[in-house]
Amino acid sequence: MLIVALDAVGAQIYGGIENKALAQFIPQITPDNTLGSESSTVTPQNQLVDKVDGGAIRGSNLFHSFQEFNVGEGRSVYFANPVGIENIISRVTGRNRSQLLGTLGVLGKANLFLINPNGIIFGANAKLDVGGSFVASTASSLVFADGTKFSVINSQAPPLLTLKVPIGLEFENIPGAISLQSARLVMQPDKTLALVGGNVSLDNSTILAPGGRVELGGLAQKGTVTLNQNGSLSFPVDVVRADVSLTQGSQVNVRAGKAGSIAIATHNLNIAQGSTIRAGIASGQGAVDSKAGDIEINATDAVTLTGTGSFISNAVLPNARGKGGNVNLTARSLAVTGGFQIFAGTYGNGDVGDVNINVSDTVLFDGIGTNGINTGGYSSIADGGTGRGGNLNITAKSLAVTNGAILEASTVGRGDAGSVNVNVSDTALFDGEAADFKQVSTFTFSSGAYSRVDPRAVGNAGSVNVSARTVKVSNGAVLTTSTDGKGNAGNVTINARDIVLDGEGRFNNTPGFGFFQSSGAFSSVKRKGDGIGGNIIVNANTLSLSNGAVIVTSTRGRGDAGDILINRANTVTVAGVAGDGYSSGLYSNTEPIGIGQGGEITVNTATLRVVDGGVINALTANAGRGGSIVINAQTLEATNGGQIVTSTRSSGNAGNIKLNVSDSINLVGSDLSYGDRALKNIQIGLDTFTNQGAASGVLASTDVNATGNGGNVFILSKQVNLRDRGVITVSSQGSGVAGNIEISAKTIHLQNQGAITGETKSANGGNVFLQVQDLLLMSQNSLISTTAGTGQAPGNGGNIKIDARNGFIIGVPQENNDIIANAFAGQGGLVEINAQRVFGLESREQLTQQSDITAFSQTNPQLNGAIEINTLGIDPTQGLVNLPSEPRSVEISEGCQVRSANSKRVRFINQGRGGIPSRPEEPQNVEMFLTRWIDLDTNTEAEENSSPIDAIINSSNGATGSTTTPPNSTCQGK
Repeated sequence: MLIVALDAVGAQIYGGIENKALAQFIPQITPDNTLGSESSTVTPQNQLVDKVDGGAIRGSNLFHSFQEFNVGEGRSVYFANPVGIENIISRVTGRNRSQLLGTLGVLGKANLFLINPNGIIFGANAKLDVGGSFVASTASSLVFADGTKFSVINSQAPPLLTLKVPIGLEFENIPGAISLQSARLVMQPDKTLALVGGNVSLDNSTILAPGGRVELGGLAQKGTVTLNQNGSLSFPVDVVRADVSLTQGSQVNVRAGKAGSIAIATHNLNIAQGSTIRAGIASGQGAVDSKAGDIEINATDAVTLTGTGSFISNAVLPNARGKGGNVNLTARSLAVTGGFQIFAGTYGNGDVGDVNINVSDTVLFDGIGTNGINTGGYSSIADGGTGRGGNLNITAKSLAVTNGAILEASTVGRGDAGSVNVNVSDTALFDGEAADFKQVSTFTFSSGAYSRVDPRAVGNAGSVNVSARTVKVSNGAVLTTSTDGKGNAGNVTINARDIVLDGEGRFNNTPGFGFFQSSGAFSSVKRKGDGIGGNIIVNANTLSLSNGAVIVTSTRGRGDAGDILINRANTVTVAGVAGDGYSSGLYSNTEPIGIGQGGEITVNTATLRVVDGGVINALTANAGRGGSIVINAQTLEATNGGQIVTSTRSSGNAGNIKLNVSDSINLVGSDLSYGDRALKNIQIGLDTFTNQGAASGVLASTDVNATGNGGNVFILSKQVNLRDRGVITVSSQGSGVAGNIEISAKTIHLQNQGAITGETKSANGGNVFLQVQDLLLMSQNSLISTTAGTGQAPGNGGNIKIDARNGFIIGVPQENNDIIANAFAGQGGLVEINAQRVFGLESREQLTQQSDITAFSQTNPQLNGAIEINTLGIDPTQGLVNLPSEPRSVEISEGCQVRSANSKRVRFINQGRGGIPSRPEEPQNVEMFLTRWIDLDTNTEAEENSSPIDAIINSSNGATGSTTTPPNSTCQGK
């Protein structure tokens, strides 16, 4: 048997046929003589109905053979179904195709086979009245399990021992086509309809097989298609297949209370012009244990799916119960355009199947339909649906999702959404460049991949996972998970060698509705969301964000924002601004109406570049704690307005910044005044984020209206260089307390307004602790400050501690470099410096144009702070040393024989290493400093052995001291 179960509703009874209206009888069927005495006979029942009798019976099989086999328009042909016959097998041995323009039926429940290698046409009024399954084929032979064939080419009578069921359709020559032209073929429930050509085409035609199976496919070369016991077909893998097409509103529908599957095996598949393929659980049908069948599309070349209103769907419909089936598509290439949708979902009560796309070359999803619906692949728990969402899985060489097309796994009903999983070996492109978004529906999506919880939904979002050699997200396209209902947002994970996020695109072009959408990756708790935000995880060799592109985790509902993790990178570049001035960046933010904490941003990379206005920003705008930023790198560059920022605009405390950089940190401003921009709000999807303009650098701050505290900055690096307004700052413009700065480095260099500050407008200044192994160098108006009350308000100055016990601190004297812990009306701070030497910086009670160290209170001198400078040699805080009243003469070494012009011996007076005052009663030069001993006759050697510090000192205009010759040295003079 082709189908084991034969419990379908019986065919139309013979008696009803006789009641049809009479019409002129036109013969359409001509039996041949290949069966001899067992030849088929055609008996007219009236002018519109023919009955086929006779044939050769072999076991449960009945064989017929015809020279011509046609059913005229308005006519009916019925095969008799003797008792015990399960399969009626008919062949056409002539050279003409069969035209079925009327009704073809069986007077019983037997399966019907029609084989005509020349082709088969089902016309506008074609119908099937078959109680069993129906197979129409342009094969040349039907093959049986015992090896015998019922062949059109070798048209002999079937052997007497052929009692087995047919197991294959053999194609020996180029087969004819099978076409449905405005036909409507309806099968009894649970039965199979198979059209096996040549090319198979449906043009404005319908196939209905409720709960059954529909097989469409064909071969273009010699080969055999296997008939399986469950009604499915197996096509040879090494034979070129024919094409299948559905056009002009054609549909194949197998929806019922259970089962129902569709299989298409083809070379090329084309579905267009409102045509559809439908499986699943029909409305009002099914049970808890019901399961829909799958849609299987297997193409050896291209699958082209296009057109508004066209779709492939496996769904549990409203008021239905049961599990939906899968949509499985395999091809060399896939192009889905013009509003076409590949869909698995539930509107009723039942889980959603998966959408599995496996393509060896390219996958394209492109455009929006004329009805405003996005082209795409979907897995959805729809409004009113209950169940578990399915996954959308795509495997290919390359993927392009462009011009408004989307990939989505969502929940609008009750249940967890599935995930979007993309795995391509080459490039995954998400681009929104040419999308013409029209306000023809209530909501239109930008190009991208989505997993979301709708405001009406109860359930968790799934994840968006993209793996490729290269991932590009551009012109407003997005990779996003979100919750706007009751449930958690999912994660976004991107694995690639190279990741490029670039630019922005207009989300909607309709006047009054349009706004710009940044390209990027997002995970958010939206306004009506009640759940935890998802994480964004990026594993890449190189990551580039440019021209306004962003990676964002956020909350504006009830729940914490997720984390951002950039991992295993060689280079991460965050660069530039969008055309309207919004910054590229990594953001983890809380919104004013949100209830929850910010997420952490972690970047693990060899090189991090935050340049040309790009930002890494963790902002809190509600009562929740702001997220922190952790950078683990070899080198870090923030230049030309690039910023690493944590901040608060509310009562929530800002997060911390931790920079662990093994080699160097370079914070450099530029002539381009990115730092002078006004505060701007970045519109990202439906969420708003803030970028705080400032000079290049590292900033942990509080906004002017904030009551929360600022975050701390912790830096560990070999070299820290701040130049051209490069800054490291903790600050408070509101009433909250500024955080602290802790830096441990081998060298710190501040040049041309480079600054390390912990300043506040009205609260206490932040503290600055610098641990320097070798050198702290300040030049060209550089600043280290913990000043409080910059807004002429009370507040105590913060403390500055510089620990350079084994190193040097140098401030070029004439270049106005300052270390200050001042206050306006409060207590000045404490400046504590420990170093081998301090050069060029002096303690003063007020700031000057020189290089100063101050800790005063501007309005109350009694509240001045303290300055402690501890050096290995001279401690400036210990005051002056009184010289002896009579100098003590010391004879020089006998080896020194230098005499003066009057032949008197030259005497050297030992006054110590501090030099000789101009007069005995005068103090030593307070600006003196020490140098190492030098040999007057070995200048070349001295230069070779001089240190970088000597060069800096000798090139400055700082204090000078006398150089003395050490005891026992040899004097040489002229």
